[in-house]
Amino acid sequence: MVYSETRIVIGGLAHVPVLIFIANIIKGKFVIKTEETKDTVVKGEPVKIIEVKDTVVKEGKAEAIKEISNKLDSIEKKADEVYEKVKKKKKDKKKKKKYYCSIYHNGKRIRKFLGNSKELAEASLKKLEYELLFNIQNFYTKYQIPSYEKAILSFLKEVERTSVKFKQVSDIDTKINYFKNYCFSIGISDLDAINRNHANTYIVKRSQTKLAPATLNMEFRFIKRFFNYCIIMGWINLNPFFGIKYIKDRRNLKRYFFSDDDLSVIMGNADKYHDFYTLLLNTGIRSTDAFTLKPKHIRDNYLVKQMNKTGDWLNIPLPVNTLKILDQRISGEFIFDDLQTSFQRRKCTEHLQSNFEPDFVRKNNINLHTFRHTYAHNMLNKGVPKEVLQTLLGHRSIKTTEIYANWVRKEELEKWV
Repeated sequence: MVYSETRIVIGGLAHVPVLIFIANIIKGKFVIKTEETKDTVVKGEPVKIIEVKDTVVKEGKAEAIKEISNKLDSIEKKADEVYEKVKKKKKDKKKKKKYYCSIYHNGKRIRKFLGNSKELAEASLKKLEYELLFNIQNFYTKYQIPSYEKAILSFLKEVERTSVKFKQVSDIDTKINYFKNYCFSIGISDLDAINRNHANTYIVKRSQTKLAPATLNMEFRFIKRFFNYCIIMGWINLNPFFGIKYIKDRRNLKRYFFSDDDLSVIMGNADKYHDFYTLLLNTGIRSTDAFTLKPKHIRDNYLVKQMNKTGDWLNIPLPVNTLKILDQRISGEFIFDDLQTSFQRRKCTEHLQSNFEPDFVRKNNINLHTFRHTYAHNMLNKGVPKEVLQTLLGHRSIKTTEIYANWVRKEELEKWV
């Protein structure tokens, strides 16, 4: 019996030996003839036979031949899998291509998106060249730098259309407008007039407020993303927030959590907020997610909701006593219809804080989020692994969850000192 080892190259896959011929020959499907090396075409792609060798396989036992055949079948299958994987990867990569062109006018660059394929980009480019040749004045009027306000509106529409990771668009709008208002206050109203010095001065000024570093850094990221969008649109050439150093949190990261005595007082005086406090305490969800909780978010004894802060999905089991409370509140649009205005939510927080002395509230930053700290502390004390707690709290990073774990370890150490 004669077989031939043949290596071929298809579309640059030189590292994948295609051994289909070997398997078929050993199975006796056809006979190999020694031929000169030549080029041939398979499915429109060049296939070159690099090496052909004739070898004689001595007559042996049927089992040996069968074993070789099985091995070759396995090799053939793996070769097919590798080829399909590389082919799919190349196809996916092609889909992600984007084509742009840059046009310079009076020292300013206009960057225009042409399409996702080479053919579409070439057609768009020809149309653009025609527009520039016969209607150049209207072209530059169309693509001139917009006002700061219009640029922000354009960016927010894009965020609303494509983003799933950010908070509400109104919140992003507020943070971006902080910097816009600062620029206006120092006499700058043009996008292309903003530079790195303005960004650095703004960061220093905002750092002097009482806002948490995490809150400020989120604001700076929003602003940075806005200017990246302006670059893509061709309105500016440089991002003034590119490469900025974010603020490090040097504060004591420990947060206050309610003791059993605290909770006894809080729940005893809860009145109409009893159900809301119970939900926060038993699930650890953020108050913003609890305020916007709807009946549709309760599915098969689970709380399934997209978090307002990150846009990530929360999928956690609900305790029996919490389910009973929620079942009694599914008649309205929201679970807590009486907590839908800023005034109502502020009163809810103030009611909680009224259980403590004002100085204690300020020192320990007592608010609705303290229920979340308490939940995390209690779960760790029960022995819940931090990886499980990470999922329950909806943390993206385990490092955030480890902050709570460090509190518990510190308390245990202090007991022995």
